[in-house]
Amino acid sequence: MIRLISSSHMFSKLFGSNSCTSIIRQQFTVKKSTIQHRTMGTRDMPSLKQFQKAAKDAKKDIPIEKSRFEYWSERVVSDEYRDKVFIGVMSAAVSFIGVGFFFQAMRPIQLVKRYGEKNTEGKYKVEPQTFIEAEGYSPNFIPNNKELVNLYSECGARAGLTVGEYEKTSVFHTYMLDPVNIGNTFFLDGLHIGVPRHMTWTSVEETDLSSISITPFYNPLFDGFKIPVDRIDPDLLQQLKESFVMSSGARKFMMSYLMSQNSRHYGQHVLIALPGIMLILHYIFGLLMNSKQGLMEQKRFYRLGLQSLLLVICVGMALYSYNDIRSILNSNAMERVIRTPEEADDAIEFFEKCLERNRLLRKVIGKEAEYYIEEDGNIVPTFYEFSQAVNYSAQLEIVKGIKDRLEAYEKAKAKVQAEVEKGEFS
Repeated sequence: MIRLISSSHMFSKLFGSNSCTSIIRQQFTVKKSTIQHRTMGTRDMPSLKQFQKAAKDAKKDIPIEKSRFEYWSERVVSDEYRDKVFIGVMSAAVSFIGVGFFFQAMRPIQLVKRYGEKNTEGKYKVEPQTFIEAEGYSPNFIPNNKELVNLYSECGARAGLTVGEYEKTSVFHTYMLDPVNIGNTFFLDGLHIGVPRHMTWTSVEETDLSSISITPFYNPLFDGFKIPVDRIDPDLLQQLKESFVMSSGARKFMMSYLMSQNSRHYGQHVLIALPGIMLILHYIFGLLMNSKQGLMEQKRFYRLGLQSLLLVICVGMALYSYNDIRSILNSNAMERVIRTPEEADDAIEFFEKCLERNRLLRKVIGKEAEYYIEEDGNIVPTFYEFSQAVNYSAQLEIVKGIKDRLEAYEKAKAKVQAEVEKGEFS
C-alpha cells in the first residue's frame, strides 16, 4: 500500500492528479478482466480423459494411410493377388525355358563365333596346303587342321551317330583350354564341337606353346594367360610339351566322347528346362505349405522364414539335379564309346594327360593360375557345379569303373570259351 501511494504521489507530481488516477484505474480494470477470463477458461476446459476419448472417436472416421507392410500383408492374401502371382510365376518359368531352348536351338552359330579361335595377325600363320576351310565359318577364324578333320571323319560311327546326326555335327577350333559342346543334334542347327588346337598336336616337335592362350573359362574381358616360354626351365618346358601331346587312341576317344555327349539324349533338354521346372515346383510347394500350415494367418516373419527355407531347399535340389544329370550323361556317353579295355586305357590316358597338363600350367603360370586350376589339376568349378560330379578326376573314376567291368567280362568270356573247347561246359 505504501508502494502504491508512493507511486501515485510520484505520478501526481509528474502528470497531475487526474492523470495518475485514470492510469491506476485502467491497470486495475485490465487485471480484473484477465483474472476473470482465465478463471472461466479453466472452469470450462475438458479433462484429459475426455480429450483422449474424443480423439479416439474422431479417429474412426478419419482415413489414415497404411504402411507398406500393412498394405502388402493385406494384399498378399487376396484372391486377386494370388491369380497375379500364378500368372507371373508361369510366365517367368516359360520365359526361362524358352530362352534356354532358343539359345540351344536358334543361336549356336553365335556361340561358335564367341568360342572360336580367331586368326589375328601375327598370332598364327595359316597355310592353305595344311588346313581345310570349314564350310559356313568366317575366314577370320582359324580353319580346321587335318588332324581335326580326320578325327571328325573317323569317330562318328564309334559315337553311334546316325547319318542325319552326323550331317548335323560340325567341328571348329576353340581358344578355350578344354573342348566345348554347343547345340544338339535334335535341333536344326545341329551340334558344334570346339576342340582346342593343342589337343590335335601329334608330336612334341609340333607343339607351339607361344601360339596358344590358356583360358579355362569364357570371359570376354580376359584374353587368357600366355605361357612364358622364354622364362621356363628347359626340363620343365619339355615336360609341359609332352603333357600336351596325346596318343592317337586318346584323341579318338576325345572326339567320340564329345560327339556322343550331345546327341540323342533327352537329358540335355532337362538341363535346359531345369530352372523353369524348379521355379514351378517352388511355387507349388509354397502354395501347399501356405494352405496346410495356414501361413497367411501367421506373423510375417514366421511366414517369410519358412518360405526362405523352402527356397533354399529348391535351389539345392536344382543344383543337385543339374550335377547329377550331367554326371549321368557323361557316364552314358563313356559307356557307348568305350567298348574294350584298350579303349578304356585310351580314355584314362586322356584324363591323366589333362590333369598333368593343368598341374604343370599352374606351376608355370604362377599364382594367378591358382584362381582357375586346383592343386590336383582339376579346373576350379563354377558356383553351380559340384567338383565331385563334373571334374576330370570324377570322370577318370567312371572310366576306371568301366574298365574293371570290361576286364571282368573278358575274363568270364575267356573262361567260358576255354570250358567249351575242353567240353566241360554244358
